[in-house]
Amino acid sequence: MIYFHDPLIPGDRLPAGAVTTGDSVRLRLRIAQRDGAAMPEAELRVVRRFRTETEEYTLAPAEVCADCLYFELDDNTLAASGVYFYEFSVNDGDDIRVIPGDRITVTEKGLGVPDWFADTVIYQIFPDRFALGEDAGARFKPGSFIYASMSDRPVYIKDSSGEIIRWEFFGGNLEGIRKELDYIRSLGAGTIYLNPIFESASNHRYDTGDYEHVDGVLGGDAAFDRLIGSLEEHGMRLILDGVFSHTGRHSRYFQAALRGEAPYRDWYSFRPDGTYECWWDVLDLPCVNELEPAYLDYTVRDNHSIVRSWLRRGASGWRLDVADELPDVYLEELRQAAAETKPDAVVFGEVWEDGTDKVSYDVHRSYFTAPELHSQTNYLFRARLEAFFAGNMSAPELARAFALDAIHYPAANYYALVNMTGSHDVKRLYTVLLETAGGNASAAQGLMCAYSLIQFCFPGVPLIYYGDEILMEGGTDPDNRCFFDRAALNDPADPAPAAMHDWFASLATLRASDPVLRTGNIELRSVNDDIFAFIRSAGTKE
Repeated sequence: MIYFHDPLIPGDRLPAGAVTTGDSVRLRLRIAQRDGAAMPEAELRVVRRFRTETEEYTLAPAEVCADCLYFELDDNTLAASGVYFYEFSVNDGDDIRVIPGDRITVTEKGLGVPDWFADTVIYQIFPDRFALGEDAGARFKPGSFIYASMSDRPVYIKDSSGEIIRWEFFGGNLEGIRKELDYIRSLGAGTIYLNPIFESASNHRYDTGDYEHVDGVLGGDAAFDRLIGSLEEHGMRLILDGVFSHTGRHSRYFQAALRGEAPYRDWYSFRPDGTYECWWDVLDLPCVNELEPAYLDYTVRDNHSIVRSWLRRGASGWRLDVADELPDVYLEELRQAAAETKPDAVVFGEVWEDGTDKVSYDVHRSYFTAPELHSQTNYLFRARLEAFFAGNMSAPELARAFALDAIHYPAANYYALVNMTGSHDVKRLYTVLLETAGGNASAAQGLMCAYSLIQFCFPGVPLIYYGDEILMEGGTDPDNRCFFDRAALNDPADPAPAAMHDWFASLATLRASDPVLRTGNIELRSVNDDIFAFIRSAGTKE
């Protein structure tokens, strides 16, 4: 006998997608070539995982038919949130066989995503590298290296041991961003996501020095207030980058901890020899104990906490750096604080893998089965399309991978996944596509158009990493953080950047004009190994 189960086949799983606690799911195991043999003995094995919890269940068939067995996961079985992994065990008299199943995401009731987020387009800016505005309040740090030209390629200045000894800046600031809001709006972007802006020693500012103030290089707190005012005039929103798993070595918090001052000493983990735990062994980034009450109060719980204060000051949400290193309890508290402060605030996390099946530090993360994240950075979206364009993934494989996303993520979170052209942590998309095209610029630009067409017509929130819309090139960090090449838009010798900008703008207009592209159903297809297609629909409209 041959046994089949595929959650993507209609009828093998009902409902096919994620469910909420107390729902029921019906599973079907199909049987072929029985040839009159007795119906085999079978059972369904289920393992529920939620954070550090693991529970196992065994279920007998609820219904036996001539060519299939049905199993019922009822409201008692799915009473708790978590991810339920299942497989079938079959004894047909000759041997015991295990038939692979899948997993079912079971969420708490009442979880959702603020309506505005699925409708927006995000423009990500690395603040030091976008635009210079005239701001008397902006000031460089003593000892900084300042680039002479905006066309310089960024480099790290390190000593013989590889330690950075001087931070370099182009001088981009918030006033520069404010002056370019018309440009950003012309792309159809309604939300700006800024890499960290708080006082720090570095140009990337993931080494927070003071959460309470905007870095002086960017223009300080006053520049932030002006930016918020102009964003509101343009009908736009701002998402801030929250770095809460570590601070900077030169931060006021860590320096106080070194002096033994309370409560800061308990924020960090010091070893008997005076060394300390730091993020990926980077001494500049000492790790914090996120659940230390004083730290939790300061960043999240208190009425004037960091999360609450910046939302009150005008931010519309937080993107959380290295979300897999923030405890689930911390994420829950942060989302609650954000919702209490601004009910439509969005919280999304930096997650590189499938967020519904993410395991970090032996914990099965509950990003979407508990009230933690509304969304995540969808690096898999980009990785799969890159692989497909390079011939390393077939169209059927691509369609199946995307289809499994649609049933694994809760629907609200699926339609809120942040589908990126790129980020400050990966090679520029155009650079990757040039490599795929063997250096042929025309072919690479065609792939760029194909990528962005899928991106803007696919479920999820499109994110444009600054400069991708004008074909900026760049390798790995720091080469992917060059200064925005504004002049490329008006270069008569090379019309391609301006044409690509207009292409992105037209896609944003298309997406905004038709709700089917934002919230409609999706049907994924593959014509053959090389042709991938999908249909968006809502009711009778396709």
